Amino acid sequence: MTTSIACCESCKDKFTPIETRQRGQCQYCYGESKTKVCTDCQYWQAQGMVLEPHIALFEYDDTMSDFMSQYKFQGNQSLAAVFREDIKNRLSELSYDVVIPMPLSKKRYSDRGFNQVALLLDEAKIDYQLILKKPKHHKKQSAKSRHDRLKTSMSFNISKKDTHSVDGKVIVLVDDVYTTGNTMMQAKRYLMDKKAKKVITFSLAR
Repeated sequence: MTTSIACCESCKDKFTPIETRQRGQCQYCYGESKTKVCTDCQYWQAQGMVLEPHIALFEYDDTMSDFMSQYKFQGNQSLAAVFREDIKNRLSELSYDVVIPMPLSKKRYSDRGFNQVALLLDEAKIDYQLILKKPKHHKKQSAKSRHDRLKTSMSFNISKKDTHSVDGKVIVLVDDVYTTGNTMMQAKRYLMDKKAKKVITFSLAR
C-alpha cells in the first residue's frame, strides 16, 4: 500500500539528519560519546561482537519522538511515507543481497496491527524478506531503562526452508530506532550464527 506524503517540507525540515564522523561521536553507532567507542559499543565488544559502523538517517530527538508516538504507538500508518525517499536513496548506496526487517512478536503485531519497519520499506519500494521471527514477547524497549535494555535477552529464529536466504549472504538488518543496539546486535549475532557473510545494521533513527 502506497500512501500520500503525510508531512510537508517545512515539517520534514524539523528532523535532524545524522552527521557522521563528528567530534564527540562513537565511531560505531554515532551516539554521543567522549571516547571513540561509547560504553554501549564497548559492552558489545566485550560480548565478542565484531562491530562495524551502524547506518542511521536521523537523530532521535523530540521531533522524531513525536513522529514515532504518532506512527508506531498511535497507529498513524500514513506517516510511513514521510521518509520513503530517504530510506530508498540510502539503501541504493549499499551493496547487499537481502534486506530483513526486524520482526515483532505475535502479540506485539496483534496489538499494533502492523510491522512498522516493514511498512517503512513498503513505502520506499524496497524488496525484503520477512524470514526473521521473534517467538518470545518482551516488554516494550521504550519502557525500559538503558541498563535493562542492554541486559534483555532476545530470541530469534528462521525456519529451515529460509536458511538459504541467509547462508553466505550480505544482509541489511533494518529497524526503526537504534538506542543501545541490544535488539539489533542480538539479531545480528543470530544471523551470523546462521552463516550470513555480513550483516549491515540500518535504522531510521538513532
